[in-house]
Amino acid sequence: MDLLYFILCAYGLTQILTFSKILEPWRPSNYFFHCPMCVGFWSGVLLLLLNPFSKLFTFDVSLVNALLLGCLSSGTSYALCMLISDGGFQYEYELKGVWTQKWMLRPVTNCCRGSSIVRVAPALQGDKDE
Repeated sequence: MDLLYFILCAYGLTQILTFSKILEPWRPSNYFFHCPMCVGFWSGVLLLLLNPFSKLFTFDVSLVNALLLGCLSSGTSYALCMLISDGGFQYEYELKGVWTQKWMLRPVTNCCRGSSIVRVAPALQGDKDE
């Protein structure tokens, strides 16, 4: 249960630091501060350092735990940010080797790969080979 609380806290902190409107005036325009994977790692490390002051989860504060929990926080924060948007769940599927967007509730930028293109589902037209 400790690990679940840690993941949810890390995801929440990552969301606030990367996407919140209230922090927008103070958020630097650097690429790092708009990336849930990058900020997620340091959110995990920060939560580990705040661990002795909370009874929500209990992990030993060590360099190895900081690395492991930072990586866990980074991966889960990125995965949850790509899965859940402001309007709900996002869903993608592959059709004939081309990735298309089936349902999109808000534009997604894949910050960790540098793409800022909004992906939109094209109309599916039968079984035409391309």
